Amino acid sequence: MKPNETADRIRRELAALRLDSAYTVSMPDDWTVSVNRKGCTDSTVLIRGGRVYEYMWLMRCESVAGNVTVEDMPGFLRYLTVILRPGPYAACAGGLRFVNPAELRLFLQYTLPDKYEVAGGPDDPYATITEPGVGFLRIALNDNGRPYKVKPDGRHVGIQGDQGVDLLEAVRRTMRNHTAGWQPVTDSRL
Repeated sequence: MKPNETADRIRRELAALRLDSAYTVSMPDDWTVSVNRKGCTDSTVLIRGGRVYEYMWLMRCESVAGNVTVEDMPGFLRYLTVILRPGPYAACAGGLRFVNPAELRLFLQYTLPDKYEVAGGPDDPYATITEPGVGFLRIALNDNGRPYKVKPDGRHVGIQGDQGVDLLEAVRRTMRNHTAGWQPVTDSRL
């Protein structure tokens, strides 16, 4: 695929997920595609010669993004949501902000262990995390794009990012210990 075709495809995929307002795709030269996220000052994702790279601004260096390719567009988009995070403390839930539930789902699909399934349709306000045969958890976003757990009765349970609790750790603890927000898969509302 030519660089301009790659750039157009990425733009289309981001637009389909309603993420085109947050991510910008450009071509700094004839053979490079650059993807940035508004608010992310740490990294840029580059595609050159079919290979994907992360360019780290602070260290002024780039590294190959493992097995990530633009041919696997869902995998590439999941990678983007993890590498291009806004703010220096994005690992904490209080620092993580998502544009919409689609971006949240991509992030969770890339970062959670394989035993969990992350689902949700284009207009679904949740990321539903399921451990098949056991239970599920719904994560939604507040008006600022910060994630919170949703209890079975619809009430919200905050994730204490200011105490250093990582979003992924909060999900793992909830699924493991069946704490606030967890529901058994026998629940007919799944």
